[in-house]
Amino acid sequence: MAGCSNSTGKAAKGQVSYQDHPKGNQQCSNCRFYRTAENGDATGTCTRVKGEIAPDAWCNVYSKG
Repeated sequence: MAGCSNSTGKAAKGQVSYQDHPKGNQQCSNCRFYRTAENGDATGTCTRVKGEIAPDAWCNVYSKG
């Protein structure tokens, strides 16, 4: 994926137009790359984007899961 970090293979939020709100019906919690937190926290992670990911956020690597 273009723009990915060499060390993690994940893109920075700024590289994927990450926003803290959904885009219509598209949001991280229904994306194939989103992973819920195992400890029950409100934030999860993404297999494509670095850092904590809000379930109701969105970015341009969204892919319906």
